[in-house]
Amino acid sequence: MKILHIWDVVGVATILAKYQRRLGHEAEVIMRDGLDAFKIHKFYSPKLFKGSALNFYRFAIKEAKKFDIVHIHSLTKVVLFIRKPKVLHFHGSDIADPKFSGRIENYIATKLVDKVLLSTPDLLRFIPTAEWLPNPVDTDHFYPRQPKKDFKNKKLTFKFANYPHAYTLEGTNETIPYEDMPDYLLSKTHYVDTCAPALCKTSFEALACGIPVIWNGLKIQPPCPKEHEGLNVAKRTIEIYEELLKR
Repeated sequence: MKILHIWDVVGVATILAKYQRRLGHEAEVIMRDGLDAFKIHKFYSPKLFKGSALNFYRFAIKEAKKFDIVHIHSLTKVVLFIRKPKVLHFHGSDIADPKFSGRIENYIATKLVDKVLLSTPDLLRFIPTAEWLPNPVDTDHFYPRQPKKDFKNKKLTFKFANYPHAYTLEGTNETIPYEDMPDYLLSKTHYVDTCAPALCKTSFEALACGIPVIWNGLKIQPPCPKEHEGLNVAKRTIEIYEELLKR
């Protein structure tokens, strides 16, 4: 099966594509260059497009013709122009934030795709007919071990600037690269998740590293739930694609 992922949100597309390839499929991710605060794309090397947003849409529409199925992450603007079987995947603020949730564009896009996926179960209140697809964790990258770099006395904070959900070190403008995130988590006795009402992707990465998570007054112990392991999430996506291609 030939799978195209259009756009990437906190590495979900690139992780899915990695494990879809491991399952024997051809999977590619396309993304605009210069939008990589986490350096996730440096780590996974998707196909990066250099150019304007409008030209990226044109590029994505053209590329989609080469694939059996198209998995669109948040980028509702291209949905209308993709003629292949397609999945639309929302990841959080793209549907939950009041600035976006009421957009007619989102509503129309959900009616024009073959399947809608949501990254966390709380988002089902916005689209009850969608399916929750657990955020995938790359367990080749996040697993229990001794950290190579010491982040014990450093704290991460959210920085809502040019890139949503970008983690920066407290008191700096320095974002921890995705490559170093396991070391950051492994340097801690626990990880505090301030996201509500659902655990964020980083929490499951912490659990995969063997680090407990504090969330809403609860202490959640490792390991990472099986349904969040990258290979298992990828297997579910293949089942979804196969169902759509049979229609």
